[in-house]
Amino acid sequence: MNLFLVYILTVFVTLGTVIGEDESATLLKIIEKHELMIRRLEEKIDKQDKRIAELERGCDHRVQKVSDIHDAANPYEDEVHYHGRNETEKPRDLKNTLKAVTPRKNNKGENNVVTSNLKHRRFLLETPTPSAKTSTVIGFYAYLGTHDSSPAPNKVIVFDTIKATSGHDYNPYSGIFTIPESGMYVFTWTIECDGNGQIFTKIVKNSSVFGSIASDSNHEIEYRMSTGVALTLANKGDIVFVQVHSAQNTKIHSSDYARSSFSGWKLN
Repeated sequence: MNLFLVYILTVFVTLGTVIGEDESATLLKIIEKHELMIRRLEEKIDKQDKRIAELERGCDHRVQKVSDIHDAANPYEDEVHYHGRNETEKPRDLKNTLKAVTPRKNNKGENNVVTSNLKHRRFLLETPTPSAKTSTVIGFYAYLGTHDSSPAPNKVIVFDTIKATSGHDYNPYSGIFTIPESGMYVFTWTIECDGNGQIFTKIVKNSSVFGSIASDSNHEIEYRMSTGVALTLANKGDIVFVQVHSAQNTKIHSSDYARSSFSGWKLN
């Protein structure tokens, strides 16, 4: 390149005697300017070559590092079950995959990053979940929508308004809860009586009483409310209900201010 410029410069100096000294000086300035531009381009090319060499070294280092990590994990490779693959099938060799995307030189000796048709996939590891026994939530809550004006002895109290239930085990027309699943159950019931009246109630499983309460406002004008809580071990198909034992001068009150209610749930 420099010899060519010297040759051009010699030609123009020779022609200077023909075309004039001023024109020859102008041409020399143009040549010097282009020569300066060429030197700057050469410096940029040198810098780019150095940068490419650094990138190559960094890429080789990362490839080696990933390969070392893969080698260290090999002892556990057979124990991994890959989603969507057979247990005995292993993923493609990582070293060969990395070689497929390693920068190579083209025909001109320049570095070129080869694009491959590798399909990048993510294999999700199946996380084993502990086998825990699942249980169904069982429970209900119901109350009297209006007063029960005739709480006769041995009458089953029908709590006709269901506010919460896990199924259809409580019947709001008969007041009976049918045990859907064997286990330990908790029941609670609340009864409010008239002033100057009293009512005794009991909770029954099949034909056996396992709890009772008294709501007694005898000789007083204020209403009285009582709540009972009872625990029982029941089998599937057993029935549970609240029954009047005896009553005197009263009805069972239930309003927005105080609800006579019945509820129960299974202990899991």
